Order: sequence, then structure tokens, then C-alpha cells
Amino acid sequence: MLKRNFDRLVASGKGTQLIWLLVISAIALGGALVYALIQGNSNFGWRETLAIFLDPGNFMLGARSGHVWFGLFMALLSIFLFSALLVSTFINVLENIGASVREGKRRYKFSHHILILGSGKKLQHIIDSLKNDSRSIVVMSLQKVRANDKVVYYNGLRDSYEDLQSANASEADIIYIIGDDDEPDHDARSLQALELLKEICIPATHDIYCYLSINETVTQEVFQYYRRNDTSHLLLVDIINDYEYYAEQLMVGTDFLPVIKSGEAKTCHIIIVGTGKSAQSAAYTAAHICHYPSYSEFGRKSEISFVGTGMKTFRDMLIASRPHLFSMSEWTYIGHDCMTETHQASDGDILDMKWNFMDYAIESADAKKLIVNVLSDKFNDVRIIICGENDTEVSTRVLHLPREAYDVPSIALFLENSHVLIDKALETKMYGNLVVFGPASSTDDALFLRRSLLGQRVNYIYDQVYSNEPSETAEKAWYKIPEAHKYSSIYCANAMPLRRLCYDLSSPERRPIYEAEHRRWMMSELIMGYAPGPKTNKANFIHADIVPFEALPPEEQEKDKILIDKIDEICR
Repeated sequence: MLKRNFDRLVASGKGTQLIWLLVISAIALGGALVYALIQGNSNFGWRETLAIFLDPGNFMLGARSGHVWFGLFMALLSIFLFSALLVSTFINVLENIGASVREGKRRYKFSHHILILGSGKKLQHIIDSLKNDSRSIVVMSLQKVRANDKVVYYNGLRDSYEDLQSANASEADIIYIIGDDDEPDHDARSLQALELLKEICIPATHDIYCYLSINETVTQEVFQYYRRNDTSHLLLVDIINDYEYYAEQLMVGTDFLPVIKSGEAKTCHIIIVGTGKSAQSAAYTAAHICHYPSYSEFGRKSEISFVGTGMKTFRDMLIASRPHLFSMSEWTYIGHDCMTETHQASDGDILDMKWNFMDYAIESADAKKLIVNVLSDKFNDVRIIICGENDTEVSTRVLHLPREAYDVPSIALFLENSHVLIDKALETKMYGNLVVFGPASSTDDALFLRRSLLGQRVNYIYDQVYSNEPSETAEKAWYKIPEAHKYSSIYCANAMPLRRLCYDLSSPERRPIYEAEHRRWMMSELIMGYAPGPKTNKANFIHADIVPFEALPPEEQEKDKILIDKIDEICR
């Protein structure tokens, strides 16, 4: 046991062995001084003893005074303690400190820093976006992260109270909870981290912005029903679904979606190849945004068509999660046996969106024929989005589309890791305009600031008009509402940039724009789980205003007008 404890002491590398070395040296020196005092020799006293101990070259002082063996013993002891043990101890300490830093085991007293919990694919984009920020960045994860002058790596768990405390979370300015890739319990661990942070940040003396990244659609569905406010004391929380966020980067404020203006009898038709979370988020994001004047003028609904295998299961999952949306929607299912199932909207056909589910492998002749038929309709303004299980599958699918598909204005690809192959494909000039979105794409909103800002502006307009206690700023109004209300404001704001391009805002007749905003609102409410009903009951997610615009009471029509009339303020 003694040997084991000694080995652990020497190997610890934390400076403890230096203290023990000093203690041993002090004991040895003290014993030697006592011996010299006992001898009472005026030629060899405590001064000579100390001189030999500090400089072994003085051992001849003992020889001149008749204490040669004692002087030699003191010289050898000094060489052993100071020349051998001290040097090796210092080297060991320095080596272990270096290893401790590389392994993320050392902690520092940071304040006003940026704390990132996790090392997922978003990490590098966040760090790149902070390159001009003077604050230190602390990254905590079990997966090793490359540190530099700006980035400090901590080895730790984001759902550990002790690890979060050691990262001085209550002293941070911003906290990003992004987690690690391919975690089966990603969202549960991140939500646990948030609960721990609420407790840890109680002593905070300044606002701490906290961005929680989730990646399961079912987690988002829970928060769309969530009526509590997750802001705790000075911890200001925003919750972002990864896949929805990537879809928004593709479609909000960009030139990806069609611009269909008044008088154009066009249909926005989005073909989504594949299923899964990225496909679902892309479809719902488009459904929030794509509300055009061609519906009220020509009765042309925007269409979203899914193409891929396992489509019946995917369709059933969507319907099970949002039954009222698909009950009120027109949709068509075409099986791999070419059997067709159609559904007509219930409660009146009041939505301007149609859904198609085509259960064909994209490589099949039937799938290519369907795509060519959509493209050949001169009234369709088509965009294509490619999703898949991995980057290889996505790249294979996009490079094997029918040749006619490459004439569409944009084909978007959801890529996780790299777009090098797509860059090479673009150089061939054979595959049209390929646009990458997802983790592999660089983004101008990696810090989630623009997304939150647009939603804040919409909410602030409501707050100033309808709140009993209007807030002083848009930020204060934002962090007093629950997540469900934040989603609603963000979805409204996301549609505004495209709406400015499609409608004539200089016209004194704005009813078509107000109607489009109401159709957008109905679609967003249904996607968030609301059901129509004779009387609004928000606790049970029933809303009486899921009706045509003309059936709304005047005071409810006014809500749509207020937002549209402030569109320049929202999109500034």
C-alpha cells in the first residue's frame, strides 16, 4: 500500500510531490542542523552544514573540521534531493500539466466567456462565427476538441452538475447546448443540462443567453405544446430544432423558393426526395412560407411532393403526429403498385397547400416519369430537395436525377459532412444549380441570432398592441413568453421576406396580402398541433379562428393587418 501511494504521488503531476519534496528536504536539513548544534564544534556549525546542503561542492568544509563523513553524507543527500528528485519532479509536473491540458482535465477561472456544451458538427461553424469576438471560448465534451489560444477544451459531461459548475457556467455570457453527434439520447441529455443550468445560474449577476439545440421532431412537438417559460432568473433560453434550422437557412431570405407575383398563374411545386427528419423539416418550413397570390387569383395551391421508398410509413407518421393538418389538407398517395389513394379536405377546402406521397425509389423509371411529368407542366415552378440516410446516398440521388431535373432553378442537398464531391459536380456544368444545406454548409447564422431576432420583432409588435404590460424592448418581450409562442412568431417572420417579393405592398388594396398571412397562420397553427373548433381553448390547442379570412371577426382580421403593415419593420 505504501509503495502504491508513493507511485500515485510521483505520477500525479499536480504539484503535490513538490510539497512532499520540500517537507523531506526540511526534515533532512533540520536533522543535520540539530546534529551540528549537538556537536558544538566551532569549526563546523550550522552555517557550514547549511553551506554543504545548499552547495554540495562545499563538502570539504567537513573534511577540514574532522567531519568528513558527515560532510560527504550531506553533500550526497543534497545532490539526491535537489539535483535528482527536484529536476525530475519539475519535469514530471510540467509533463503532467501538459497532458492534463490536452485531455481537458484542467479548469480555469473564466468569466464573461462563451461556453459550448458538446462538439457536434455545428461546433466549427460557431467557432468560425466567433473569430472576431474577444471573449474566450470553452468547449466541454467527452470527445476531444482541438484547443488553441482562443478555444479551451474541458473534458466533461454536459448533464453533470459538477462539470457544469467547474466550467463557471454562471459566469458565462452565452451558453450553447449543442451536444455530440450520433447520441441516441441527445435531446434528453441536453434537456437535463438545461435543467441543471437553471439551478447553477441562480447566482448569476448578468444576463446569460442560452441556445438549446434539439434534433428530434417529437421533442419539438412537445415544445410546440409547451406553455411554460423556460427562462429562469437571468438564463435567457431559446430552443432550436437542428433540422428546422437548416431548412430555414435554405429558404428564409434566400433566392431558393419561387417568386410568384400577382397575375402569374403559377404553382410552387417542391419535390422532396427521401424521408426522415430532414425531409419533414424541409416540407414544414416550406409550408410555413409558400403562400402566393396565385391561390386567391387562380386557385393554384402550392404543392409538396415526397418521393421515396417507405413512403406509406412516413405518410402515416406525419398524419399521426399532426392529424388535424392532414384532415384539413388535400393529399394523394401513390403506392409502388401504382394504386392511388386521395384525400379531400374536411371542414371546407380552406388551405392553399397540397401534399403528395409517391412510394417509388428515386432510381426507378416510375419515379423519374413522375418527376418529368411535374417538370413538363408549364404552370409549375419547381424546386427539388434531396435528403437521405447519409451523404453518399444524397450525392448518388442528386447525380442520377432525370436530365430534365437539372434545368430547375435550384436543387438543394442535405449533407452532413462534406460537399467536396458536389463542388466537383458543379464544375462539370452537367447538374444545374446545386445548393448544399445542413451541417456541411457554411451558414451566416451559426449563432442563431438572426432567427431569434426576426421572431422577436413579430412578438414585440403583438406585445405593444395586446399586452396588458407592454415590455420596454423586443428582447424583454421575447423572454417572457413560452416556447410555443416563440415558434409562432418565428414562423410568421420567416414568411415575410418572400411575401415582400410576391405582393405589391405599395397598393392601397392589401386584402390579398392579409388573406395570405391568415392562410400562413392557419398552416402554422395546424403544424403546431392546433385543431379547429367552435370556441378557442388554447389549453387544449383548439382555435376558433382556423376558418377562412372572411369568416373572422373584424378584431381578428386586424391582427393580420397589423403584422403586414409592419412588414418593413420586421424585415429590416
